[in-house]
Amino acid sequence: MPQVSVVIPLYNALPYLDDLPQVWAQTYTDFELILVDDCSTDGTWERLQSFQAAFPEKEIVLARNERNLGPGGTRNYGLTRCSGQYVIFLDGDDHYEPDFLEKMVEELERTGADLVCCGAQMHDGAAKVTNLFSPLVCAQVAQFNTDGGSTATNPFVLRTLLFQPSLYPVPWNKMVRCELLRTHHIEFPHFKLGEDKCWGMQVVLAANKIALVNEALYHHLTRPNSLSSAANESALSDIMAMLDFELQALINNVGYSIYTDVDSKLKCANRSTPLYDAWYLNYWDTIFSFMERSPGPPEWQRHILKCCLEFCQQHHLDYSLKQLPASQRMGWYRLLPKGAAWAQKRTQLKAQYRLARFLRRFNQLLAAHHLS
Repeated sequence: MPQVSVVIPLYNALPYLDDLPQVWAQTYTDFELILVDDCSTDGTWERLQSFQAAFPEKEIVLARNERNLGPGGTRNYGLTRCSGQYVIFLDGDDHYEPDFLEKMVEELERTGADLVCCGAQMHDGAAKVTNLFSPLVCAQVAQFNTDGGSTATNPFVLRTLLFQPSLYPVPWNKMVRCELLRTHHIEFPHFKLGEDKCWGMQVVLAANKIALVNEALYHHLTRPNSLSSAANESALSDIMAMLDFELQALINNVGYSIYTDVDSKLKCANRSTPLYDAWYLNYWDTIFSFMERSPGPPEWQRHILKCCLEFCQQHHLDYSLKQLPASQRMGWYRLLPKGAAWAQKRTQLKAQYRLARFLRRFNQLLAAHHLS
């Protein structure tokens, strides 16, 4: 039985399948390769069968969905075929360093962590951006581990790990214990945009210990026609589903309710915990980021605003500026020193200022589209 299961979901991936043999260059060899075809129409499945036949000595598991499930559902199916102690989900068109698996496994074994995350290099055409974990993130992970995981840790620590791009909202830089995923019934949601972020959120909420390999071991290729760059009705529906999933995950996480008392689920006035504040800021950041990459005609903008307004009303989200004191609407964080002693307060004030800007802009747009 292999120690590691490497799952790669594939859909119409024929142009990238010539890169599959790179996995055999890994210095770590105790792994099975699980390739799941999501009902491709370009000959991907036939090429995968040829690939398996070309390497009869390797542990290759081929699977094919009965219907198109998208990347999340395809990864879920891949997990059901895993026999390893650890699992990692890779993208078929990406590249990785030869010691990628070896260093990830070594860190999990050394620390006894539930998951390990590595740094990455993002490739967008000729441009390259190396993403490593900052000293703040390393310190927050260390505190997370000292406290004993998400159910015990300081909410400001968990806020950083969940709602800032600290651990990166992707599955391909994370190797996880299969037991953790199965015990907590962690799966990728079945929408096709943001499902990886929701999966990572569940993993962090369930974990007792996180390990880091602060090296760029993975090379991710950004493609302009990827799902993450989509801006249409389907993408909007997925984004709203993602935001709803995130909120419910926080509410349902045992021992770490975002609410201040049992009755607060229907009382937005009582929602003033660090985790809720972080999610709420992330909500508006997500909405306006989508609007910026999806300008469209006025009718489309109005439709986005209506969806956002209905979401707020459904979940009792207060989008009025009155909820924020006048002092929180100003950029006072700029006046604070940038030293470590003031870092938490500065971050808190900056978040409040950003939230005020989002709420002001949202209410202005509601008025402009006669939705207020």
